[in-house]
Amino acid sequence: MDLIELTGRLELECEAQRQLIAAIPEAEPYALFRRIDRDRDGFLRSIDILAFLRENKCNQYNEADCYYLIKFYEEVNDDS
Repeated sequence: MDLIELTGRLELECEAQRQLIAAIPEAEPYALFRRIDRDRDGFLRSIDILAFLRENKCNQYNEADCYYLIKFYEEVNDDS
């Protein structure tokens, strides 16, 4: 599987998860953010995301994966 195909599959999976979350009336975005932001400082760190993933039995990811996820969204945000 090449990178473009993998990226497409992951984007489809991510969108499916977003739709599932959006269908839950109690899934308010700020509440979800606060659930991951353990130290309540208003920032997400890779270790915060990793802890959340591990609590939800997503053990295939490591801290570096979470770091790159944050960097990706920081870069997207910086471009706007």
